[in-house]
Amino acid sequence: MKLEDTREIYYETTGKVSDLVRQLGFAGIAIIWVFKTQSDGRQIIPKGFLPAGILIVLALAADLFQYAASVQIWDKFNRNKETELTEKAEILSAQGVSYDVEDEDFDAPGSINDLTKRLFWTKFVLMFSAYVYLILYLTYRVF
Repeated sequence: MKLEDTREIYYETTGKVSDLVRQLGFAGIAIIWVFKTQSDGRQIIPKGFLPAGILIVLALAADLFQYAASVQIWDKFNRNKETELTEKAEILSAQGVSYDVEDEDFDAPGSINDLTKRLFWTKFVLMFSAYVYLILYLTYRVF
């Protein structure tokens, strides 16, 4: 196994968890919607579902923020690295050295994904908590 393999496993599993969190979010909203009532022409959600509903919305928001932050962080890193390598290419070209910026091998800082990792785990915990509330409330209503 190589480091590349562990990264691939990490990317695949975190992507699947994110997909599942989204699906659970939409399923949770559907569950809450099924139990709504109607009064004076208005749709009313039972108060017992409100904590779960709020947590679901927050988890879905954290999911969106995670991907939006990732786009912003990696775009900035890419632009900075592109500028740095282009300047290096210009200097080397002036010295008569052939250099292709696309062939440069470099590492990203270890902290580059800190924010997105925190958002990933935040959305997971929020959705898990939402389902604890859903299960407890549904169990209370059924039994």
